[in-house]
Amino acid sequence: MDYHRNWRKYHAEVDALAETSDSHQDFSPHSTDHENFEEQVIGNQENDDRSTGVADHESDNGINSDREDMYMQERWSTDSFDSNNSDENVTSDDNDMQEQIPDVAADLAGWATSSECARSSLDTLLEILRNQGLRLPRDSRTLLKTPRSINTIKKCEGDYLYLGLETGLLKVISENLDHFKNVHEILLSINIDGLPLFKSSGIQLWPILCSIKKFEPFVVAVYCSDSKQTPVDEYLYDFLSEFTNLQQNGINVNEEIGVLRVKIRAFVCDAPARAFVKCIKSHNAYFACERCTIKSIWCQNRVVFKVTDDMSPIRTEESFKNYEYKNHQVAKSPLIDAGLACIKSFPLDCMHLVCLGIVKRTLTFFRQGPRD
Repeated sequence: MDYHRNWRKYHAEVDALAETSDSHQDFSPHSTDHENFEEQVIGNQENDDRSTGVADHESDNGINSDREDMYMQERWSTDSFDSNNSDENVTSDDNDMQEQIPDVAADLAGWATSSECARSSLDTLLEILRNQGLRLPRDSRTLLKTPRSINTIKKCEGDYLYLGLETGLLKVISENLDHFKNVHEILLSINIDGLPLFKSSGIQLWPILCSIKKFEPFVVAVYCSDSKQTPVDEYLYDFLSEFTNLQQNGINVNEEIGVLRVKIRAFVCDAPARAFVKCIKSHNAYFACERCTIKSIWCQNRVVFKVTDDMSPIRTEESFKNYEYKNHQVAKSPLIDAGLACIKSFPLDCMHLVCLGIVKRTLTFFRQGPRD
């Protein structure tokens, strides 16, 4: 591209120089109008000399010389103007060509992000494109500009990163404005669970996820440590503080949608996570039932809830809030201070209770026994 631009520029300068040199050597052939002009000037001068009786050949030569100088200046100014125009045209053409050239790296990065392409697959694709002559990085992390480090803080003897509840909500709303035009309240589903990262170590990842009905969940906070995060008050402090603010003031989207109320519909957690967040005893304790005050018994090396005709009293939000269940609660949950319901807001986990519980046990009995 640079070579083409320089070639056109030098070509225009050479043409201008050639025309200028020709005009110096043979002035008259360049313009017929100029010949007529010279003849007219000389004729007028001869008539004036005859009428006045004065003939001054040096004066004629001076007039002709001045006319030639004026003509040369006009030609030079015209040539320089054409040369400048040619340079501007070359520059504008080059700019247009640069604007039309697609950014392959940016397009490829956008495709990899939108299609959730795996790193190994993207590395293989980059290697193929590099072999075809495209100037692309070797590693997918360079292409996607993945940060080398994340600024985390030390909390609960682990690494903690808070991304924000309002930030995630605004992103979901901005991507689906048509859906939220007729909505006045946002109901959130919160998920808290532990995820082991490696088989060779006890490092766990405890994220706080949030989702709105019909939309994909987003990450609010992430905690990483080799043990469960304790205490729970410090772990949930940032999330509960921001949620309390949104619950009181709402979330301001824009002038068209206005302010939307924010409420938590449910906490979707398994039994260990529910026990951790609600500050209650584990699911294998004698008073572990989250719905009533029944006491379990020890039978066949396991804890069993024996249902009788006399139903046990149902647990209430008021009693839980006042910390009246001493056999069930181990501490006062931070959710109580945030004004959240700790019984109705926690649905029981169907997967562990039914699918991996009753159904799995029944299938095992059918296949292996005992037959009695």
